[in-house]
Amino acid sequence: MLKALDQGFRMQHIYITCTRDYRVTPKPHRPTSEQPKKAQNCRRDNTGPMDFKACIDDMFCYMYRFNDAGTAFDWHNERVLGKEIWEEEPWRIHISEVVESSVRGYLGESRDVHAVSSLSRLNSANSISRDSFEASIDARTPGTFTVPVCFTKHHWSTVVDGHRPPHKLMHNLDFKNSIKAVPCNCGPWGIDSMKFWQDVGFGDGDARRTRLITKNNCGIPIDYKIEGPLEKYVALCRMDLLKAPRPHKLVVQGKHPSCDTVTALLDQSGITLEELKTRSLESYVAIKCFAGIPGRNRYKAVCERYKDMDLGSLLRVLEEEKVGRRIFGAKLSG
Repeated sequence: MLKALDQGFRMQHIYITCTRDYRVTPKPHRPTSEQPKKAQNCRRDNTGPMDFKACIDDMFCYMYRFNDAGTAFDWHNERVLGKEIWEEEPWRIHISEVVESSVRGYLGESRDVHAVSSLSRLNSANSISRDSFEASIDARTPGTFTVPVCFTKHHWSTVVDGHRPPHKLMHNLDFKNSIKAVPCNCGPWGIDSMKFWQDVGFGDGDARRTRLITKNNCGIPIDYKIEGPLEKYVALCRMDLLKAPRPHKLVVQGKHPSCDTVTALLDQSGITLEELKTRSLESYVAIKCFAGIPGRNRYKAVCERYKDMDLGSLLRVLEEEKVGRRIFGAKLSG
C-alpha cells in the first residue's frame, strides 16, 4: 500500500526541498517577495507550511505540490492534497515520515536490514497478507517513499497560506513572490537541477510549458535569491537561461556562449565556490572572465590573458594551483 501511495505522489508534481539556509519570515500567514531574515536553527525556520516540514540532521525540508492548472499567471506552490486521509486508517502516515524516507533514500542511506528480514520471514510464512505486509513496513524507512528531493544551498521555501482573494491576484502578478518559485539550484553548483526537474515532471513533457516554468518560476527567483554573480551565472546556465545585457537585464531563454566550458570545468574539478575564492584565485578570476562577469573597463586587461583558453587550459591552471599549494605546504611543514 505504501508503494501505491508513493506512486500517487510521483504523479502529482510533488517535491521536497532541503537546505541549511535557515530563515524566519514575519509573515508566516502570507507568501511574500521579501527575502526572509536568517534564523538560528531548523526549529525556528518558518518559511514553509509547518505541517509539511521535517528537520533532518542539520537540514530543514518542506514538501510541496506545484499547481500548474490554468494560465501561467496562476501557477504556484500549494499543500499536497490528502494529508488528512493519510493520517487515518489504513495509512496512518505522518507527513514528516514521507519526507524523512524520501530524503534519506536520496542520501543513499540503506534500509534497516533487521526490520526487513524479520518482515520477510513473516511474509514467507504466509502469516500475513501482502497488503498487511506492505503496511507494516515503517514509513520512515529510507527509500520507502521516493518523492524527488532538491538539496540546495539556498532556500526555495514558501508559506502557502494567504494565497486567496484579494491577495491571490497580487501574488500571481508578482513573479518574485515566494509562492511562485520552484527549486532551480539543486546539488553542488546546481548539477542536479535538471534531473530533479525531470523527476518532478515540471511541464509534463510539453516543451512550451516547461520553458514558461523555467523562465517565470525559476529564472526570476534565481536572479534575486542567489546573490553571488558566479553562482547566479552557473545556476542560469544549468536551466538554459541567461541574463540579458543592460539596460534591461531581464532573465531570458538561451545560454551564455561560455556556459558549457564553465560548467564542465566545475563538474570535472569538483571544486567548491569557497575553494575557488580562497585557494584558487587565478582559476576564480579566469572563470569569471569566461562568464563575462567582470564587465567594467578595469577588468579588461586582467581578462585579456584568458580569452584564448579552452577547457583543457583552464583545468591545467587549476591543477597548477593545486600543485603549488602542495609544494608550499611541504616547505612549511619541512
